[in-house]
Amino acid sequence: MKSKMPLISVNLPTYNGAETIKDALESVKAQTYKNYEIVIVDHYSKDETIEIAKKYTKKIYFDKRRLLSSREIGLRESKGEVILFLSCDQVLEPTALERIAKIFAEQDVDMVITEERSYKPNTFIAKMTDIDRKLIQQDYELNPMKSVLLPSAFRKSLLVQVFKEFNDKYYETVTIHDHAIIYYESYKLSKKIGLINNFYFHQEPKSTKELFSHYVSWGRRGREVEGVLSQEHKDMFASKMKYRLKKIEIFNKDSLKRLPIIFIKGLGYNIGQRLPKKK
Repeated sequence: MKSKMPLISVNLPTYNGAETIKDALESVKAQTYKNYEIVIVDHYSKDETIEIAKKYTKKIYFDKRRLLSSREIGLRESKGEVILFLSCDQVLEPTALERIAKIFAEQDVDMVITEERSYKPNTFIAKMTDIDRKLIQQDYELNPMKSVLLPSAFRKSLLVQVFKEFNDKYYETVTIHDHAIIYYESYKLSKKIGLINNFYFHQEPKSTKELFSHYVSWGRRGREVEGVLSQEHKDMFASKMKYRLKKIEIFNKDSLKRLPIIFIKGLGYNIGQRLPKKK
């Protein structure tokens, strides 16, 4: 017997996302499934992010702490049975919410991995990033100790249990690791995981310089949380990296194409980890 089609709360944390947030919100507005709400939690953006967001939702909240904290506020303020994580630089396929609603209504799942590809890749870097995303998806490894796949849709009831595991230090510090930590803790509670292909698209860095700078920033932020993360979560990230490198097939043409991307990301991240802390 089918369950009632759920209200989906699209959770969107923001910070200075004016260049891309309109595309993200327009893709929500264009969905074939209309039983949704948009919940935005902003880190006090200094650009026009909020002015744009106000055209799409009245549910806008503010948070001085870091991204994991914004996720918690978004969860708390959401009325939906299903929570969908969306970023400012992601664009949904038009039937994405309809397919999410259907899988939660008809299947016994607590979270859904949603395939992400690159949005209109028209440069060498964007095309190679898209190949990397394609191969990651094809591997379909669900164990969060190995996989870089992440669910973006969750039952709210599961997330409520997960967020009880986090303390104030996590809320005050965790940024780039937030999504992986949420999945790791969710996986400990439930193995009921679905999959949807062709779900959303990511607006990628278009040049080597942009990609490198992006991962330098990630490296800086990653170092900020080193003294906060539990040993369990540190072990998870180390295991993920080891597995990712192990899966590179040197005799696979597409796998070889992704090597420059992996090298640029890794180099940028490691340099970011070693740069002096910002005052």
